[in-house]
Amino acid sequence: MKKRDFLNKVLYSGIAFIISVLIFSCTNNSDLLLGASDELHYLKLYSENSRFEILHNAINTAQGSYSISSDTIYLDYDADEWIKTKGGDKKSADSVLTKVLFIDDSLKLVKSLDGKEFCAKIYLNKIE
Repeated sequence: MKKRDFLNKVLYSGIAFIISVLIFSCTNNSDLLLGASDELHYLKLYSENSRFEILHNAINTAQGSYSISSDTIYLDYDADEWIKTKGGDKKSADSVLTKVLFIDDSLKLVKSLDGKEFCAKIYLNKIE
């Protein structure tokens, strides 16, 4: 791994950690149904109105509604959610971010099932 790549990874990890701390301390988590995070991603599912919030690659956040079927989460992003791509272009969150996630209780992970990048460790799961 090149030194520059390593430094970028450390920087993104630090930024993600700071964002996570701020979000966890500034939001009401009383209706949090599922929470998962790692150094670059997080997912929060709220019981109220089946709403979610997602952080992708420590930079882009998006919100929307979700549904759950067994061990699978289906995400539907709000129409006004846009993501900045590596080239600086803006694309709809719906076209860039994962829409189908698998809850792996044995490994305590939430992973993308549609080939889009997302994996985070579960720290809270109240889904029955």
